[in-house]
Amino acid sequence: MAERTLAEIPLSLVEYRATFQEPIFVAFERPTLIADALYRSFREWNITFENISWKALPINANDVQIVCDLFNKRMTFTVMLGVVSLLVTNPNWSEVGLVGAVVRAGMGAVQASTSGVTKEQGVILAMHLRPQGKSIQDVTTRFRAISSGPGIDAGLRGYGFSVYGHDISWLVDLSAIYPEALFVRTSRVFGSSVSFEDIAVSLKKDEDEILEILQLRVD
Repeated sequence: MAERTLAEIPLSLVEYRATFQEPIFVAFERPTLIADALYRSFREWNITFENISWKALPINANDVQIVCDLFNKRMTFTVMLGVVSLLVTNPNWSEVGLVGAVVRAGMGAVQASTSGVTKEQGVILAMHLRPQGKSIQDVTTRFRAISSGPGIDAGLRGYGFSVYGHDISWLVDLSAIYPEALFVRTSRVFGSSVSFEDIAVSLKKDEDEILEILQLRVD
């Protein structure tokens, strides 16, 4: 096995999403009921009134949402008409238990206050990876599929790839934010009965496999 190159992660994001079978239009006639349920469910993590927000006059249906910020905005739980999401900034695998607890508490509050029924779940992992001591071109050169083209060789910086399955996708590209970094994105869809812990296991496996393909490692 080739020796792996250490990579820095300047930014990473994980988003959990649960999609409803039907939009919860009626529930948003009184958004304070949802906000109250979320406040009570998240109270153990010191949520305050300032951490919960919603728009009194949304512009359209996509604008209808309640947002709860937790842990100094490292986690954001959002309830919309058709979906609930938890966005975690710079997550750590040691926090799987905490993230799972937040998901269960938030989903429990939403289901109790709206009668929303989950159709499916999804999870996205996005990472910016900056290899230490290797260029992006060195890391990705073996993924080159096009041998020539107009202006390709002149400004060549690196390569990427994408893979799509029935309920999974992988993307490796150049980072648009950080110089000399890669952008990696994995996405999976799960049934409504799959536990968050099992979802996390699949996500960790995806991360490990992509890092192995890239011959990178992270601390």
